[in-house]
Amino acid sequence: MPKLSCNAPTQFSPLDAWAGRPGAEARVWPSEQMIRLLHRAVAPARFADMTAMDVGCGNGRNAIALAALGCARIIAVDPLNELLQAVQTRVSAAGLTIDGRLGGFPNLPCESASVDLAVCWGVLFVLGGPAATRAALDEVARVLRPGGVLVADWRTEDDGLLGHTARQVAEQTYELGRSAPANLGGAVYSFWDAEYVMMLQRAAGFEIVAMQREEITDMLSETSHSWWQSCAQRSAN
Repeated sequence: MPKLSCNAPTQFSPLDAWAGRPGAEARVWPSEQMIRLLHRAVAPARFADMTAMDVGCGNGRNAIALAALGCARIIAVDPLNELLQAVQTRVSAAGLTIDGRLGGFPNLPCESASVDLAVCWGVLFVLGGPAATRAALDEVARVLRPGGVLVADWRTEDDGLLGHTARQVAEQTYELGRSAPANLGGAVYSFWDAEYVMMLQRAAGFEIVAMQREEITDMLSETSHSWWQSCAQRSAN
């Protein structure tokens, strides 16, 4: 029987910026870029032995993709119960088994060195700045086994959303104003160049395996959206 259990940790920091936003709820298909990056670091035969964790899973689109790839166990983590319920619906429809857990950064509801693969898609650039993002990377490193893989995306330093900022809240981090497209007004985003993205991950003990840039244009607002998308491996030490 398909099931998704929801176990609440004692403490977590909700990512309230995702509530009601398209990135969390409206998208149906998994990220093709995430899957391509993943295949650059993981041989297909390895998936059957891997525990994968999708942090900030939203409606479960990427968690379900990880299950379809054949990962032995999927942990879907989100701080919003309504999004975990959306995952429940999709998991049931797909006939899959996913372990859903209420939680998020800075304290993930997972034991140390218990995960082989972590996906942080659409998450690390909404945490409020470099300090919180570095703490999140340290937490991902804690739950990953030595040699474990992190796949993540980051907003670029020339993202079009910078033209819709209302105020700066931290280094390279801004609150978006009312003019921001896609109902993003009020969200807090960080925007980094490639060197900074690599530095943050290396400081947390990760080695960069692959990195690429992705850009799309919102045809309604004519705003460009661009991301660094990276795959990194936790140090074996």
